[in-house]
Amino acid sequence: MKILKPLQDIFRYIRIYQLYLGIRMYIIYILVEFHTCAQIQNLYVSIISSNPVYSDALSTAIISMSVDEMLEFISKNKIKAVILKKTGNKKTEIIYKTKGL
Repeated sequence: MKILKPLQDIFRYIRIYQLYLGIRMYIIYILVEFHTCAQIQNLYVSIISSNPVYSDALSTAIISMSVDEMLEFISKNKIKAVILKKTGNKKTEIIYKTKGL
């Protein structure tokens, strides 16, 4: 039936998008959960941007890098960021903060 064809296409696209989101979240989980750099160093990255999706994706990517790679990537791409490190005595120190923040 030609009337139902557009609805079938819509449902197919929704299913493909759901699959994409599931795979994306699994990759983020793997990067964050199993990457030793972020776990050992207790690092937290905040990206300041007008687009929250961009900030979230970028902070997830940056947290998977070593500290040197983070700093180089942030300065090279002129990203507004704050990198925090949790110390053993429940204090947090600022490792990096973009000038002007």
